[in-house]
Amino acid sequence: MEIQLKDILKQVASMFCKYGIKSVSMDDVAREIGVSKKTVYLFFKDKEDLVLKSLEHIQASHLDWIQNLPRDQYNAVEEVLEINRKIREIFGGSTPVIDFDLRKYYPKLHKKVNANHDEVVLSMMETNIEKGRKEGLFRSDFDARLISVLHYRKAFDVISSFEPDEVNSRMDAMKQIIEYHLRGMCTPKGIEELEKYNQKHTTNEK
Repeated sequence: MEIQLKDILKQVASMFCKYGIKSVSMDDVAREIGVSKKTVYLFFKDKEDLVLKSLEHIQASHLDWIQNLPRDQYNAVEEVLEINRKIREIFGGSTPVIDFDLRKYYPKLHKKVNANHDEVVLSMMETNIEKGRKEGLFRSDFDARLISVLHYRKAFDVISSFEPDEVNSRMDAMKQIIEYHLRGMCTPKGIEELEKYNQKHTTNEK
């Protein structure tokens, strides 16, 4: 069976998420996929090209899920919490070393791969805030763009600060960060929806 680029990217992305970027060599990739290193170089001109395409694949898959969330089934509060739940699932199987390695060893790539991703996410956050305001769940007395950027940047910095083996602490931090963010935006009606969601999911987890 002929190997496809998308299959390679899926496996490489998984390796990067698990081990970080620096520790994964082209030889490791060849062994994982079950091909020669020469074959790997048919798809990627060097390690940097491999990193770029793999990270673009990771981001595309994450954004695809978020953008295809059936928003008509959720109010604005539920929408944020559902996305956060999915992100916790994703981060639970990955390591923050991937971002550390990208910043340290590939700073230009870090800026490139995050630029478009960040703008798409921030735009979706602003759209969610406007939806919440129309539903009477979010307050109208704050700047939607400013709060979106503040939450996005700070949340990412906190999450990336944990050691690779601190998975439970990272997951708990993500949960508390989104709770803090929502309580700061919500009206009393929004708080009711937040507590209703938490009660429902706490009950389901028991």
